[in-house]
Amino acid sequence: MRRIEQRILTSWIQDISSKPAMGRRWPVTDFDESLLEDYCSFIDFAREWGYNGIVAWGLFVGHDWPVEIEKCLTPERRNLVKKLFEYAKKRGVALYTGLGVYSWGFENIIRANPSLSQGEYV
Repeated sequence: MRRIEQRILTSWIQDISSKPAMGRRWPVTDFDESLLEDYCSFIDFAREWGYNGIVAWGLFVGHDWPVEIEKCLTPERRNLVKKLFEYAKKRGVALYTGLGVYSWGFENIIRANPSLSQGEYV
């Protein structure tokens, strides 16, 4: 059996930005063309240093998942996320979406569906 060496970096999407987001609630998950360029440079750095994967948290949201969860991505953001995945693939770096059950962010969904907070999953 061939052993595959995995070297993975992880970060919130905005944490590698060349522009500070001081005074804002962490995690900041703004995503624009400038951050796409920064993240592509981060991918290049990772590859140069022998990493073969990155877990990027905050590609969708960092706080306040919308009640209609499919609306968490605008068409513009979807396009940026797609470009990021394409760039990583071209550079030979696996890009994983950091996605999990955070300890925050579901307030609006629970407020709209109070039975969720009582363990009644219908």
